Amino acid sequence: MIGATTGVLTLKNGVEAPTEVVEVLGPEHVMVGVTPVRSVLAAPGRLRHLGGVDPNLTLGEIDNHSSARVKHIRTALAKVQVTVHVPEDIHAWLWWKFVGAATLGGLGLEYWSGAVVRLGREAGVATPLNEFIYYSLLPQERQARGQV
Repeated sequence: MIGATTGVLTLKNGVEAPTEVVEVLGPEHVMVGVTPVRSVLAAPGRLRHLGGVDPNLTLGEIDNHSSARVKHIRTALAKVQVTVHVPEDIHAWLWWKFVGAATLGGLGLEYWSGAVVRLGREAGVATPLNEFIYYSLLPQERQARGQV
């Protein structure tokens, strides 16, 4: 299913998602996407845009190099009125969204508050508020995932 030139675009919230995909597929396949579009899963493989923000996508290769894959996605999405931005550093955009989402979205358990706690520990930075939120909501998260 994944050929030598196949790109996998990560759109999942959080700064850890691209690294998780790299661990499975290798860095040569991973592309990073950041979008403020609010949507819901309408059916398997189909999203429904909820409005409020014009559809747009910021994307790039995980190592920030220019590629035909990025140009192809930009061209394809332009045909359906999705604005695509390709920055010099996709990781700066990924962190920009993460900081905003983690600040406002305490209920985004594993990928927001959990990531703040994990990354804070790795950097030796205390994150008491996020630890409180994370560990308060962790039992519900585990139950929802069937991990009780």
